Amino acid sequence: MSGNAPASPPRRPITGRTVFFACLAFFGLVAAMNVVLVWTALASFPGVEVDSSYKAGQQFPAEQVAAHAQAERHWQVGATAGRTADDAVEVIVAVRDKDGHPVAGLGGEATLRRPSNAGLDRHVALTETEPGRYAGTTPEAAAGVYDLVIALDDAGGVKFRSINRIVVAAPAAASAATP
Repeated sequence: MSGNAPASPPRRPITGRTVFFACLAFFGLVAAMNVVLVWTALASFPGVEVDSSYKAGQQFPAEQVAAHAQAERHWQVGATAGRTADDAVEVIVAVRDKDGHPVAGLGGEATLRRPSNAGLDRHVALTETEPGRYAGTTPEAAAGVYDLVIALDDAGGVKFRSINRIVVAAPAAASAATP
């Protein structure tokens, strides 16, 4: 074997100080990333479903009675939510009684409730456009998944309430710009 092999550069010895600082840097980076991830998670979804669980618990018996009364009416309720020509979101609710006749004279509200961000919720006042057909629009609703909360009432109080998961399409202007 010849003695012309390239000489390797001298290596720094791994000392206790080097290992200590490497471990400190590693765990410091892990802790910093955990702080960033927890802060982002709490800022984007606080996890609060109701303002006061105590008050919600106190209202439960009355809501249970209302749910039984709603079930006994046997109403057939259909709802759609879609974009209009001007990119607003229109909610249409059709209500029929157990015999298939339109239920007229109600008022109400539909709420497009964003499961991940309450700041994107949109309230839509429903007005009767023809007997048994109620409609309303909201001009600004981002595309995505919503819970459509429908509450129909008359002078005696809420007669129908439901929550349905829907998907609102992107505005036509935004989808035309996307390749």
